[in-house]
Amino acid sequence: MTIRPRAPTLVDTSAWVEWLRGTGSRVDHTLTDALESGQLLWLTGVVVQEVLQGAGTPAQADELRRVLAPCAVAEPVFPETYEHAAELHKRCRRAGRTVRGTIDCLVAAVALEHDLVVLSVDRDLLTLHELCGVRLAVR
Repeated sequence: MTIRPRAPTLVDTSAWVEWLRGTGSRVDHTLTDALESGQLLWLTGVVVQEVLQGAGTPAQADELRRVLAPCAVAEPVFPETYEHAAELHKRCRRAGRTVRGTIDCLVAAVALEHDLVVLSVDRDLLTLHELCGVRLAVR
């Protein structure tokens, strides 16, 4: 069953990896459907960086840039978003669940500040959903 993400949706690196690998997961299908239908998707700079870091060749990087180019951009505000991300990390840690990735906290803060749902398979974003109210497109 394919779940359509609620717009507006910020696509996390883990969702792009699912799609690039063609895993057949719900997240893979959801992103495929969104791309094929021309749905507006959102990115933030650290996600672009992570996705492009995974390109094996210059041609793959060019293809990824082509796929990412139509996406809208939501960026952190300095220093507020970074302070927000640190507070999200602390909130999870106080609840006994440490978020492993700094970038996951930053993606979560950007999503919360821009009222975006996150398309992801990352377990740290699931923790941020459960403890901090980050909305997920697919659970």
